Amino acid sequence: MTRNFFLSMVAAGAILSGWPGMDSHAAGDDAHAPGAAAAADEIPEGPHGGKLFEEEDFAIELVLYEAGVPPEFHAYASEQGELLA
Repeated sequence: MTRNFFLSMVAAGAILSGWPGMDSHAAGDDAHAPGAAAAADEIPEGPHGGKLFEEEDFAIELVLYEAGVPPEFHAYASEQGELLA
């Protein structure tokens, strides 16, 4: 699996999986089933306060900022613990 594909799948999955505060209608009615929110809550938190997704030595943290500013989406990618440019 390439990194670009991994990044795309993680971002799409986070957005469509009912990430807290996101409207998940695009994911279908199953996104509102009992336990769907619990699964999203099990995703670990990263150092920037976002959702952390890891695979082997590669990790990406996805952060949504909405408080006091227009919504912003930030992605922090790292490999072997080092932040990537």
